[in-house]
Amino acid sequence: MDEMTFYVRDETIRSNVMREILKGKLPLNVKVSEAKKKRSLPQNNLYWKHLTLMEEATGHTKEELHDIFRLRFLPKRDLDVDGIVYKLPISTTELTTKEFSKYMDNIRLTASELDVVLPYPDYYGY
Repeated sequence: MDEMTFYVRDETIRSNVMREILKGKLPLNVKVSEAKKKRSLPQNNLYWKHLTLMEEATGHTKEELHDIFRLRFLPKRDLDVDGIVYKLPISTTELTTKEFSKYMDNIRLTASELDVVLPYPDYYGY
């Protein structure tokens, strides 16, 4: 059986998960963890607005800034390619809302060091 991940948010999904477990070959490895809320769409929108403001001030594209900040502030994962291990930052899509807020705090601090003023979420109505 291939690896599967289920987000169990109601009884129907719970029943489907149990059915998949029961029909699987034994032995099985089952991992259960509490669901964590991923970064929100408003957080993501604010993030890209901030990168756009920084793009205008720094001359780097927002995509370059995104890569730079990911390298600077996010945890790394190992990727082994033919015996060469690369340390790559995780994706911002993997962050919880709390982790993403901390990531944004680091970006705001960097912006202030560059004399770039980034409005806080209230400014955008988030």
